[in-house]
Amino acid sequence: MSLPANSRVVLQVHYHPHNGAPKPDTTRIGIYFSKTKPSKLLRILPLINTTFTIPPNDPSYRVTAAFTSPASSFFDAHAWIIAPHMHLLGRKMRVTATLPSGKTECLINIDDWDFNWQGQYRFKDAVALPGGTRVSLEAFYDNSSDNPRNPNDPPKPVSWGEATTDEMCIAFIGVTRDNEFLP
Repeated sequence: MSLPANSRVVLQVHYHPHNGAPKPDTTRIGIYFSKTKPSKLLRILPLINTTFTIPPNDPSYRVTAAFTSPASSFFDAHAWIIAPHMHLLGRKMRVTATLPSGKTECLINIDDWDFNWQGQYRFKDAVALPGGTRVSLEAFYDNSSDNPRNPNDPPKPVSWGEATTDEMCIAFIGVTRDNEFLP
């Protein structure tokens, strides 16, 4: 990723009181600089849906998002990382890439989402995403009283929002373009 001199690094942190007692901020960031200049930039593509409302008492509400890159070798890319993101009602997320050949690659599959255990996942080997690839996200949310993480009792409709008690449906995908070669 590019971080030019004198850049500002801005973090967005979601705070939610635990048992009503304030706690000190312990957020930290680590930045590691390469010893050699990279030949490509890592770009973050958000696969996102902001238009959903999860109805109350639905234990398996489905939310989807997708994009297809233009069918051109100019858009050939490789995925290096993925960072799925949901909040407290999230239960499952699966992100797949359907290549122009019809072959499907699983980029991530989380069957038991835990809001307290989310992060960025690096692929062991970069995943080729040729131009014309469709990347799809399917997520499920539990907005029932049986969900011990549900912050609403009784359950109420929940939509996209910045608060931990709202919901999000995003997978950030870190990609490099195959035809990019930095000087």
